[in-house]
Amino acid sequence: MSKSILIVDDDHTNIEIISIIIEEDTDYHVDSVDTGKACLEYLKKNKPDLILLDVMLPDILGTDVCVQIKNNPKFVDVIIILLSGIKVTKDDYIFGLEIGADDYLSRPFEARELIARIKSIIRLKESIVKLRETTFEPFDRRSTEQTAKIYEQELIKIAYHKEFKNITKEYTAILNKSIQQRMFKNNENDPDPIKKLAAELSFLKAGARDIIDIHKEALKYMLNEDSAKRAFLIKEESRIVLLEIMGYLLNFYRNKI
Repeated sequence: MSKSILIVDDDHTNIEIISIIIEEDTDYHVDSVDTGKACLEYLKKNKPDLILLDVMLPDILGTDVCVQIKNNPKFVDVIIILLSGIKVTKDDYIFGLEIGADDYLSRPFEARELIARIKSIIRLKESIVKLRETTFEPFDRRSTEQTAKIYEQELIKIAYHKEFKNITKEYTAILNKSIQQRMFKNNENDPDPIKKLAAELSFLKAGARDIIDIHKEALKYMLNEDSAKRAFLIKEESRIVLLEIMGYLLNFYRNKI
């Protein structure tokens, strides 16, 4: 079945150019809207496979639209690529991942790059879904209803509440250790705890949203610190650890497929 893509951009020239690029190189179906509100209205009747979402929209920030979409369980598996008219910084990219986006591109970009990004991320999502369906390993005996929910890719914090809490504790411990190393100028780098945590997440068939949930839950408790310096270090170090875990997790999935 042909994939469907929704372009959300208030610049109709951008919409026309992107539409031509996609339709010339793929058999994907393309729709477009020009405001954040129109995007949310569109989703009431349609579910695209991928959304190309401009960050600067006239009514709602694209990042806010992304959050609203990803907070809806119905659209948690919809791919979102944020588009920006200015250069995307490392912090922009990390923030995009934190709010649930799957990628972040800045204009101008080459037609070949856009198509490669779209096809690559669709392949990855399909591979993860296939992995969940073919290698599902329950932790204990569950009812038919519970098992059905797992196959629908229910979030780890809902499906495996106890494991979610334990993994959050492990993640918090890793952050604390990384922060101590930075504060005391200790350059010793031990990737094993991060790799071990990524392995546990791969066993649970975790997705990006699950990792973000764990990340946010850990920060909720850690950012109650009185020290402004420590709060800054927590935010900076957590972004690095977050990317490292996602990198390991991606490698685990690639090696299993």
